[in-house]
Amino acid sequence: LSQQIDQTVAIALWGNMGPAIVRVIEGSQPLHVNMRAGSVMSLFGTATGRAFAAVLPARVVKEMLAGTQGGARRADRSAVKDAGRELEAIVAEFRRHGVARAVGRPIPGVNAFSAPAFDHEGKPAVVLTALGHEDNFPAGWDSPLATAVRDAAAEVSHRLGHKDKPLPA
Repeated sequence: LSQQIDQTVAIALWGNMGPAIVRVIEGSQPLHVNMRAGSVMSLFGTATGRAFAAVLPARVVKEMLAGTQGGARRADRSAVKDAGRELEAIVAEFRRHGVARAVGRPIPGVNAFSAPAFDHEGKPAVVLTALGHEDNFPAGWDSPLATAVRDAAAEVSHRLGHKDKPLPA
């Protein structure tokens, strides 16, 4: 994916503290972000977290949020007043577009798209995230970058034995 789009790509797994980055592959354009293997991403405040939130069982997401000190927060650090309603909006947005998106959040000037890859049982195995500076990373839902992330996640799903149709884009 990083060679295809020439942007920074991250791979995340669901860990005991939420979405955790396990690999970062740098693109050719320098991108100054504090994300490395082991970084735990915000569930509602990042594209990576939102992609997991969109496809995990709601009870798993709510259990994770219950253990969050200070409650759920968005990328701008504002409190989420109704986590159930926020989760519904994230799921609806993902079903509409097939990717989760972050525009200038949590880092101003950095955009990202994320999509989950599913295993042979239909469970989210990993989330692929592409991110880049807004100057060369268009944030439109139908941009080539959004399409590349959707396609890469579908390919990984296929390689992991996932047989079901992907969620509608």
